[in-house]
Amino acid sequence: MSSLEFNKDMFKPATTDQRNLEKIRRPSIKYWADVWRRFKQNKLAMVGLS
Repeated sequence: MSSLEFNKDMFKPATTDQRNLEKIRRPSIKYWADVWRRFKQNKLAMVGLS
């Protein structure tokens, strides 16, 4: 195996941008649209509905 050498330049504190912390990563889905989507995925619930 090759030996790895570490130095202080390789380790720096991570920066956090406060503006990016509050970003929504995906589009919002309305409550009932999400309920219907999950309900359609649940096969037993669909059978019970009929």
